[in-house]
Amino acid sequence: YGGSTKFEQFHPGIDVAKGMGTPERATVTGKVTQVVTGKKQGDPGFGNYVMVTDAQGNQHRYSHLSQAFVRAGQIIPKGYVYGTEGNTGQTYSQSGGTGSHLDYRIKDIYGRYINPSKFLTG
Repeated sequence: YGGSTKFEQFHPGIDVAKGMGTPERATVTGKVTQVVTGKKQGDPGFGNYVMVTDAQGNQHRYSHLSQAFVRAGQIIPKGYVYGTEGNTGQTYSQSGGTGSHLDYRIKDIYGRYINPSKFLTG
């Protein structure tokens, strides 16, 4: 969290690489407020992603997915498989791999980024 990438001077999220097609689970209970699909690797931005808004109004965005299994308006519990890891959007690998990873970011109700580390533990 907070380092720089090829695309951002300040990276306000955490990148987690587990392998292409790995099921991704929601880190919170919340309402699916946005689902973007139809993207491929190299497209501008975050590729396919799912946004979940929790009870405090925090927006959790899970990006670069290969697939999304949810729809906007759906309420999902913590641990629910919402999609699979992919490499859609602007992804790259310095080691020559596929660039597959999950970019996980959280914005609070004021539009400020929150370090998502505490949501990945436990």
